[in-house]
Amino acid sequence: MGAVHLVPSEHVLFIGKSNAVIVPGEHGLSRFAADELMPLVGLAGQEAIGGKLHVTNLRLVFCAHPFNRLRGSLSTPLPAVTAIRPWRSGLTIGVEVESGVATQRYVIWSRKKLIETVENAIRAFGAAEQDQFDRVRGTLEGLEVNRIAETLNSAARQIFDVTGSRPTALELIGILNFLGPDAPTRA
Repeated sequence: MGAVHLVPSEHVLFIGKSNAVIVPGEHGLSRFAADELMPLVGLAGQEAIGGKLHVTNLRLVFCAHPFNRLRGSLSTPLPAVTAIRPWRSGLTIGVEVESGVATQRYVIWSRKKLIETVENAIRAFGAAEQDQFDRVRGTLEGLEVNRIAETLNSAARQIFDVTGSRPTALELIGILNFLGPDAPTRA
């Protein structure tokens, strides 16, 4: 679960259980099945993708576990990080990471240690690390949609919208059986 694929001479400085906070529609995902509960924890219209957050000497890497609707990894090169700061929304606490491309939010309890590690790694990032990173830049993975989890989420959302109650796991399996051979069956 959440394993980071290191490049030559890259080493891990920090690992923490984390959730990447996403907006499902921005990733081509349907509305989250438990969407109406997310405002209770401060994540209205968002979803928390479980996994691990790694800090290496080259980058900040979130690796999603394979049971999410999104899986794979999301890397932010250390030189691209323009700010990292504590973040809170309702009951949810974590960090906000800014780069020239995006602002990413991660739920993590050890945020003070994470911020300290990232800031130290950025200060230590020099010409050797830049050269190392430039050689492997194109090989870094990204996040991809898990079609089975997305199909189950869509089915659960439709059942909830029609009946007002959450479907059980057996009901979801029944829906997949009903969809037949066109339903995704492999992650």
